[in-house]
Amino acid sequence: LGNTLKTIGASVFKGCTELVNLTLSEGLESIGHYAFQACTSLTSVTIGNGIISISELAFLGCISLTSFEILAQTPPTIYENTFHEVPLSVEIKVPCSAMVDYQVADYWKDFTNYEGILSTIIVLSRLGPSSIPTKIAINLVILAICLTSFAFFSYMTQSLSISYKIATSESVSIAL
Repeated sequence: LGNTLKTIGASVFKGCTELVNLTLSEGLESIGHYAFQACTSLTSVTIGNGIISISELAFLGCISLTSFEILAQTPPTIYENTFHEVPLSVEIKVPCSAMVDYQVADYWKDFTNYEGILSTIIVLSRLGPSSIPTKIAINLVILAICLTSFAFFSYMTQSLSISYKIATSESVSIAL
């Protein structure tokens, strides 16, 4: 959906059983009541970093949902029944630097399967061998933030039952 869309209204995609993957724009700020209710084939959702709130029952009955990615640093407001009938084991992908914020936020803390998303903070303007160490260093710092968030959360909750993964969209090969 386009970058100018700010709100998805109530019941807009209700019962859309052909919807499988959903990517919502960076400009989206809110999702209305029942917006994706009974989208029974929906398996993955990606929401941009502009999201502020997801209304009650927005994803009611999305029983096939296995992956929910949110790029927002601040957890959007959700409600006890926003994800009614969606398993709490659905994979929730969030920025590594915000993982602990999601894990302690109201209703987000009920989910048990978080994955930290690494993102490159700096875009390198110079290509070539000399940029590789800089890119690696940046990713290592971000990875350290992810691991620190994981360790802190595990210590604070005294729980090892929550599943964590750390993923990156980039792979780096180094020839020595």
